Amino acid sequence: MKKNLLIIFALLMSMSYSAMAQSAGDVDSLTANHPEYQSTLPIGSVVPEIAAPDTLGNTVRLSSYRGKYVVLDFWATWCGDCRREIPRLKEVYEKYKDMKVDGKSVEWLSLSFDTSAESWKNIIRKERFPWTQISNLKSTREDSTFKDYQLHWIPAFLIIDPEGKLVSTAITADALENNLFMLKKPDVYNLWPDGAPTSNGITAPEEDHTQFVVNVTKPVLTVYMPENPNGLAVLACPGGSYLQVWQGTEGHNMAKWYTDQGIVYAVLKYRLPNGHKEVPLNDVHEAMRIMKSNQSKYGFTKLGIQGCSAGGHLASTAATHFTNTDNRPDFQILFYPVISFDPSFTHMLSREDLIGKNAKQDIVDLYSNEKQVTRDTPPAFIASSSDDGLVPVRNSIEYYNALVANKVPVSMHLYPTGGHGWFGNTSFIHRPQWTNELKAWLQQQIEK
Repeated sequence: MKKNLLIIFALLMSMSYSAMAQSAGDVDSLTANHPEYQSTLPIGSVVPEIAAPDTLGNTVRLSSYRGKYVVLDFWATWCGDCRREIPRLKEVYEKYKDMKVDGKSVEWLSLSFDTSAESWKNIIRKERFPWTQISNLKSTREDSTFKDYQLHWIPAFLIIDPEGKLVSTAITADALENNLFMLKKPDVYNLWPDGAPTSNGITAPEEDHTQFVVNVTKPVLTVYMPENPNGLAVLACPGGSYLQVWQGTEGHNMAKWYTDQGIVYAVLKYRLPNGHKEVPLNDVHEAMRIMKSNQSKYGFTKLGIQGCSAGGHLASTAATHFTNTDNRPDFQILFYPVISFDPSFTHMLSREDLIGKNAKQDIVDLYSNEKQVTRDTPPAFIASSSDDGLVPVRNSIEYYNALVANKVPVSMHLYPTGGHGWFGNTSFIHRPQWTNELKAWLQQQIEK
């Protein structure tokens, strides 16, 4: 009964993140707040044909691009948003113009809805657009193409796969870049292809609710590779009270941010403990082994662990319960973490799901990670909100004090508001602060 109620609650919570589910990184506010502006062609549907002259008078057919990925954008010279997007779009084009997906090139094609083809040609000449332009269509009120593609706003960007099917939509260059980033498929590892050494006793089938999963029995490691690795890698453990894994909002959605910094970013969908306390840490250690065995491939020299909420407990457990240099993280990053199992300030649900309701005091102490800090504990970055009503901020403070007492370098950032679960929230008021502070701290880890 408890699990069913929690799943219902989680589904309701996931609705607030639905606008962020489209892509892996930050989604601009226009796209997030106005999904009605985008194309309503269903993802996976075959897009309508286009056959029209380009600016040189040659007939262009969308079907002739089959076998390649196509970025199809829609414009109008009278659209101020279009003109404002031009510099950013050119940046995105330069970054992704030579991109290949599964060995297939990405082509760019632009459609202009305008009553005057000549005015659009002037824009092209002025801005030096490098991709094919179809520029003598009628206005959006008159041309059937606008209705065929069910567009409600311009600029609009569609990504079409080699079979002619719609892969994703966006209405700004920033959102387009996020979607292009997701086309560069990450490496995916099955942690235990021959079976895990331990079992969590879960027999129910895994359920994927987009932003989170439940009943995880087959852990998966997903690795995102930056174009220019800077020597760091981060292994992320999403939260979920040890009852769910919120890999959407506290995992994959930050892949682009990290890889933009040159950091290899991995997300672990770990097995849920179901009272088998050793299971999640077993998965972390195996994920670290896989990462380090591919160290030369990914180009990093330091591997850190990251966690949010209960994932923060798992990450801090990895940082305080390592057994050798191979499974010791080089640094730790914790967001609004569960740290202690002290009943006076723990998150009781996380505690019960990991060690059970009637755990002995020695087990409670063992998994109260503020009590497990030593001088060998890796450096830490901690970020929490003072008004967190789910996981008391005292968890972060006690861990901070323990790190300081043991002369472990630690950077802690407490924000007056934000509550709990803001890691993937692009509208979080303190987001510019924590991202800038983390970026600077990570740079310090490179230089050490």
